[in-house]
Amino acid sequence: MPRATNAPASRQRRKRRIKMASGYRGNRSKLFRYAKESVNHGLVYGFRDRKTKERAFCGLLIILSFN
Repeated sequence: MPRATNAPASRQRRKRRIKMASGYRGNRSKLFRYAKESVNHGLVYGFRDRKTKERAFCGLLIILSFN
């Protein structure tokens, strides 16, 4: 008996990742392999930069509260 691949779920996962990459240039928005890399990098950068933004605004708040 052949192995079941659960194709609908796999396809749905890939489509979701491709949809997240819409707006990227070239292969990054068309091919799953490159879209996956780009989206993962984007999510990592977003997480990192939200923390950076919070630090920047805290510093700004401190400066403004002393004036």
